[in-house]
Amino acid sequence: MAAGRMYELAGETGSLVEASVTAAMAPGSPHLEHSLVSASAYRAQGTDLPKGREQVELVDASRFGPKPAGPDHEVMGGIADRMVLAQKAAAVGHRDARGLFDPTPGRNPFEVGQMHVERANRATYGLESSEFSRRVQLASRTMIAMDGLAADPNRANRLKMAAARLLASGMNSQGDAKADVRTLMADVYLQRTAEDLLAGKDSGAKDRLEALVSGTPSGRDAVRLTTLPSERSETQAIAEGRFHDVSDARGLASGLRHSTWRAEMVGSSMIDRAIRQEMLVMAKPIQAVSVAKGPVGAGLSSAHLAMAGRSGHGR
Repeated sequence: MAAGRMYELAGETGSLVEASVTAAMAPGSPHLEHSLVSASAYRAQGTDLPKGREQVELVDASRFGPKPAGPDHEVMGGIADRMVLAQKAAAVGHRDARGLFDPTPGRNPFEVGQMHVERANRATYGLESSEFSRRVQLASRTMIAMDGLAADPNRANRLKMAAARLLASGMNSQGDAKADVRTLMADVYLQRTAEDLLAGKDSGAKDRLEALVSGTPSGRDAVRLTTLPSERSETQAIAEGRFHDVSDARGLASGLRHSTWRAEMVGSSMIDRAIRQEMLVMAKPIQAVSVAKGPVGAGLSSAHLAMAGRSGHGR
């Protein structure tokens, strides 16, 4: 390390050095960031010398040639954040760490069985009557209310995979329906965010995800995905809902788990309001409607309803 030959480092020491370097590239101290920006923008009055940043770029280009395309500080910051999460998980043996990924068989939150998938599919399409199905339907209705019916043509499949993971890991232990709905929504928005990144588009899923995880769309607590060659296949797996195929070598799996856990714990006032509105709609009893007379009282028998329907025939 003293000689600068970092490439010779191996094992845990090499990982720690890599985490330190990448963490330094992420925005950290506001004072330091302000100083760097001020220095890069400074130009002495009465001179035609380039600004600090321009000077550095000129010297860099003259010494090393054109700068190749690569990840910016936002991408490197995201990698650093995830590596820190992975280190925290490893420090406790991936156990008893709330919000961190645990690959131990039987504890992996992303592993689902065929039974989970089949029941999640029935719940997604409203084919079973249970509290679990109600929460899945509530998540679906809330996303449709917020994003529009045609905003995500693959919503049902995304929700099915999210529901299977919720079923496998267990619903909220306090019986909080909103917490489970936020978890389902965060899972779906993670899939959409990954798909948007790969397709080079912005459907708004990233802002929705950040609002769920940080409480505001401008937060920075949600996992930051990349399309770097070393992570592209795992980003693709996230886009397809295959969270179980994501490893934690660079903290991606811990980042996913952290995002869904934060959504369960934090949430957004705007999104919680939308959830409560849909809960009220779902709680209303379905009222029978007569063709002739409009809404019919709940106390009427089926015979009365049939007669009321026939009385309006031909109108």
